[in-house]
Amino acid sequence: MTALILFQSCVVYHKTPVSLNKAVDAGSKSKVVNELGVDFEFEQIVEEDGSYYGFQKKSGQRVKTLIDNGPETSVFLKNKRASNWATLLVVGLPVVGLWWGFVDFISDYN
Repeated sequence: MTALILFQSCVVYHKTPVSLNKAVDAGSKSKVVNELGVDFEFEQIVEEDGSYYGFQKKSGQRVKTLIDNGPETSVFLKNKRASNWATLLVVGLPVVGLWWGFVDFISDYN
């Protein structure tokens, strides 16, 4: 169970901002940075009646949040390839290190 949680934990975002319309079309995880520099991570962004909303999971519930579409608002899409590599490195390297240490310990014990 812990490994499953760790495999889903690393999210890397593209460095180039996109429009909210592009985030709606992508339908993937997005990070929105508002005028004050506060980051919001959303599972999905949708457009309804000219306004944009982001969906977040809080306490197991899906929460709909209005997104301010000001001129200083930046939107970054999830970089799936980099996220997969980051997860592999963050989870895989410690597992390999532990395995290597265990094998070394067993060989010294015998």
